[in-house]
Amino acid sequence: MYLTKLNRIGGDDYKVHQYVRSIFEGEQRVLFHVTDSEIIVISENKSNNVVSEEIDLNGYKDKICNFCIRINPCKRDAKTHKIIAIELANVKSWLKKKFTENGIEANFQYIPEGIRRSKKGCQKISIFSVLCFGSFKVLNFDLFEKAINNGIGREKGLGFGMLNIF
Repeated sequence: MYLTKLNRIGGDDYKVHQYVRSIFEGEQRVLFHVTDSEIIVISENKSNNVVSEEIDLNGYKDKICNFCIRINPCKRDAKTHKIIAIELANVKSWLKKKFTENGIEANFQYIPEGIRRSKKGCQKISIFSVLCFGSFKVLNFDLFEKAINNGIGREKGLGFGMLNIF
């Protein structure tokens, strides 16, 4: 896995997503997190167009690390089979469960950001967003490695699901 830092660009989440995808060729999974000043990207392969550094996940085995993640707390409705947002009262327990499922014990806070809207051609995209931050300790390295590679949560495009460690 490789870490790349890009200058932030203007536009909605979909425009940023298109920009990131244009830098990383092929069908590889690319996760990104947008901050106030930059776009942080995790990719399977490094880009030929920008400087990327290889990530050594073994360094996180016995450390307490700070993190930030933008996530879409949602589930599939049993009756309608549609994806629905988790109620705000249940977001903390949902997040705790997701971290545990991914081999992480986390102390965290979160801020509901509300609906993030983007446009893909004529199609409107609306995703409920929660910004979560805090510290974590790895309990199961294999699950943690999978979470870094694949992201956390159902939605992993448009800047969601990447565990940004700092």
